[in-house]
Amino acid sequence: MLQHQSEYTWMSFMISFRMLQPQIFQLSVVAAFDALTSSEKLYAHHMSRAAWAGTRIILRQVSPEANGIFDLIIALHHACDGQWEALSQRTGVGMPDIDRFLDYAATFLSNVGNYIGSGDQKFIPDISPESLTRLAAVSPSATQLLDGIKVQLYQQLPNCLGVPNGLAQSAYYLGNDCLKSPEDTSAILSAMEKKGVFPENTRLRKSTPPDGITVYDLLQASVQQDESDLDILAADKKLRLIRGDHKQELEKICASLLSASQNVANPAQNQLLTELHDSFLNGDLNTYRSSQRIWVKDKAPRVETVLGFVEPYRDPLGVRAEFEGIVGIADTKETFVLRKLAEMGSRLIP
Repeated sequence: MLQHQSEYTWMSFMISFRMLQPQIFQLSVVAAFDALTSSEKLYAHHMSRAAWAGTRIILRQVSPEANGIFDLIIALHHACDGQWEALSQRTGVGMPDIDRFLDYAATFLSNVGNYIGSGDQKFIPDISPESLTRLAAVSPSATQLLDGIKVQLYQQLPNCLGVPNGLAQSAYYLGNDCLKSPEDTSAILSAMEKKGVFPENTRLRKSTPPDGITVYDLLQASVQQDESDLDILAADKKLRLIRGDHKQELEKICASLLSASQNVANPAQNQLLTELHDSFLNGDLNTYRSSQRIWVKDKAPRVETVLGFVEPYRDPLGVRAEFEGIVGIADTKETFVLRKLAEMGSRLIP
């Protein structure tokens, strides 16, 4: 695990990073997928597309530069069609540096961002900025993407997620000193509770326009867009609700949910998808909570899904949630073995 110390040089930081080699495993799902019915396969497909569409939401929640890094990785892959040896020859960048870039790309994609998923510490490419610039020169789009994120990509600070300061950053809180005032933060949470607005699918942005009135914008994830004054926090401070955060991603998710609803296994799944769709459409988390009560009643489905703003661990206040999308297919043989083991548990454990 990397920890920042003021005496670290850029090179010593990179040497520390070289100890973190990504482990690559192949997930074999062919047998499990082939065992599904045609309808179950279509359900799994469309739910997987919904989960994947949420990737950019997660990236946006992790760091301001994460979506740009993702685009750069994809742009370089497209530029060489995955033929990295050919890219090495075209750019004059040696394969050791190519491997360092691929190590970074694998780590980034595995963690869905440039901060470690377990520990929330930033990791930096082991390839030098000069070599990465030469790689990006293979296409104008890659060059433009790198120019937009190079500083953030390589800078050591902030080096972790947390309350925004010199050492940490949080993409849940935008604008200068968004969490500087504990009194404002408490008043905002109280106003949200009073108005029935849940925090999980929101971000908070602070701005001070020329009129001197401090404005806190509560950015709520939804397809529908509008804004309204939510509360007056003080004579010179107000809170607004702005719907439409992550709009483009949620539109794709809603479209996939509608397609998946044509291939549900039972009425409960149909109701689940309907309420998930409506929640993502209008941002209402009461509807989302209702969908989860349905979800727990769908016992042992062949295709298991988790979708929504559910994990609050990365929010320094512990109330705003990271988007999560998971689609799992039950392995019939392994499930049978585990069920038998569970039945034997009382005899095996005294």
